[in-house]
Amino acid sequence: MGCDWTSIRIRNSTSSQIKDVLSNYIRPSKFTGIYLLDVADVEVCFYMNSDQHFDFDPKQVENEDQWNKFLDFFKRLSVNLNSEVLFKPEDSDFSNEESILLSISGEIVKYNFDIESGYSNDGEYRK
Repeated sequence: MGCDWTSIRIRNSTSSQIKDVLSNYIRPSKFTGIYLLDVADVEVCFYMNSDQHFDFDPKQVENEDQWNKFLDFFKRLSVNLNSEVLFKPEDSDFSNEESILLSISGEIVKYNFDIESGYSNDGEYRK
């Protein structure tokens, strides 16, 4: 996704609403107000007490199948919370719509970047 860490925020949902939906998936961390989830073999942190967002390292996603499973989880959250899920670079301004990398609304995923820009015609990654 072109960044080291990515933050995920769910619009118009409180931290307690999110925690209730996540109750079957989360485990507490050693830090108060931080919960850990395993989403498609990607560790995701949910910060309940700060600005109620998720963080993950996109480098943990190794293939398209894993990425699709990862997105499926957030699609379910979007549906269950009736809210839009936004992916942005970590520490970016969530009020700046231009920094949205990806948005999920129900089953609809919209990319705000060229997902093929780093790849050659034969599918090999270019740096």
